[in-house]
Amino acid sequence: MGERLKNPANYFVCSFSNCKASFSKSWKLEAHYCKHTGLRPFACDSCDKSFCTRYQLTRHNLSHSGEKPYQCSYEGCGKMYASFNKLKKHENVHNGYPCAEDGCTFQGKTWSEYQAHRKVEHRVALPCDSCEKVFHNLWVLKKHKLFVHTGVRRIFECTKEGCTKTYTRQFNLQNHILSFHEGKRDFICPRDGCGKAFAMEESLKRHSVVHDPQKKKMQKTTKKGKKPKATVSKPHKISAQLQNLSLNKP
Repeated sequence: MGERLKNPANYFVCSFSNCKASFSKSWKLEAHYCKHTGLRPFACDSCDKSFCTRYQLTRHNLSHSGEKPYQCSYEGCGKMYASFNKLKKHENVHNGYPCAEDGCTFQGKTWSEYQAHRKVEHRVALPCDSCEKVFHNLWVLKKHKLFVHTGVRRIFECTKEGCTKTYTRQFNLQNHILSFHEGKRDFICPRDGCGKAFAMEESLKRHSVVHDPQKKKMQKTTKKGKKPKATVSKPHKISAQLQNLSLNKP
C-alpha cells in the first residue's frame, strides 16, 4: 500500500507507481488511495457503511446522532443542518438564482424556476439553413441536418464473428447481442401465464402494453393539426355593417 510522501512544496504525493497525484491535505490523499486499493477502513458502528477517511465517517455519523451543527445566519431563519454543503444549498433560498443574461433583472427563488425563466425568456432560436424548421438545441439541429438533408444514417454493426447483422439504433444492436449471442434474458414479464423474457428492461416495458392497453404506447404520435383561426372582421368593416343596418331600418 502507498505511504504518505511529503514533497518540498508541502504536498502529499501518492507513492503508487505510475501515479503522479498530489494533494494539499493528508485526508485527500487517504481518500485517493481508495481508488488504488478499494479499501474503506473507516466503518460505521451504526450501519454497514464504510468510508475512505475518518472525516467522511465523522460527517456520516451526524445522520445517526441527529446533530446539526451548521446554522443559517440569515435573520429570522435559523435553520440547522448536519453538513456544510446542505447549509450552502439552503442559503440559495435566500440568495436566489439571478439571471446571467445582460440586462435581465430576474431572480428565481429555486433552480427550477430559474431554468423555466431561461427557457421562456431567453430561448435561443436555431434555424436550419436548408429548410424552414427552427430548433432550440444545437445537438438536435446537427442531428436533423445529418439525417434529413445529407441522407447519412449511422450504422451499428454486430462485432461477433460470423454475424453480419446491422442496425440503425444502438439499442437494437445491444438487444441483439445480449439475447441472440449471449443468451441473456434477465427481464421476465410478471404477468400470470405470460413468462416472456427480454434482454433489455426497455423491451419489457414495451411488452407490458400488450397486457395493459390503457398504457401509452411507446411510439411517436403525430401532432394534431392546429385549428384554423377564426376570421375577425376589421374595425372599419364592422362600423360599415352597423351603418348599413341602421340605414335599412324602417
